[in-house]
Amino acid sequence: MIAFYGCSGLTAVNITDLDKWAEIEFNGYDANPLYKAKKLYLNGELVTDAKLTTATKINSFAFYNCSGLTSIEIPNSVTSIGDRAFAYCSGLTSVTIGNSVESIGDYAFEYCSGLTSVTIPNSVTSIGNSAFYECSGLTSITIPNSVTSIGNGAFYGCTSLPIENNLRYADTYLVGAVDRTLSTYTIKEGTKWIGDYAFDECSGLTSIEIPNSVTSIGSSAFYNCM
Repeated sequence: MIAFYGCSGLTAVNITDLDKWAEIEFNGYDANPLYKAKKLYLNGELVTDAKLTTATKINSFAFYNCSGLTSIEIPNSVTSIGDRAFAYCSGLTSVTIGNSVESIGDYAFEYCSGLTSVTIPNSVTSIGNSAFYECSGLTSITIPNSVTSIGNGAFYGCTSLPIENNLRYADTYLVGAVDRTLSTYTIKEGTKWIGDYAFDECSGLTSIEIPNSVTSIGSSAFYNCM
């Protein structure tokens, strides 16, 4: 289900009732308005600050390409965020994730370039493939110990995340080497995850220190380290 596709005028959302999605009508330009909707109407009224009630999940593509959306508060009643739910919401700068969310879907926040900081609550156990793909403005993210699964490329293209000893980190997740010409790398203590392709093409690599805190090494993490 695609609910708010292309709603460039939507500025703030406090989700509390996705049961009312069936009442939403789109003002489009052709027989398939979901792909060309410019304005969102609920019960005949233009929506700029949606306040709905009792959401238990956010469907896939729910707010896909709502470039005008700047903030969203996900209530504690929500248990899952669907695939690409907020993908391409380039104007999104503030996200509050409720304390009952257990899973963040694939590409859920891809290309949300306006996001700078995200705190993932202790309820979350899985982060999907490319969940924060190309969130280039992201400077800080908190990953709780409850997370047991992080998908491929979850933080690919998050070029503003902090760097330590030529390695980029998303909290306890090692995204990858910044300068791939070095011969030796030291991974910081407390790191739990080594991401996919983290040291890809580090052809001069001769030495690396992996702390005891690391519990997972992603696929092809040392690909083409010859």
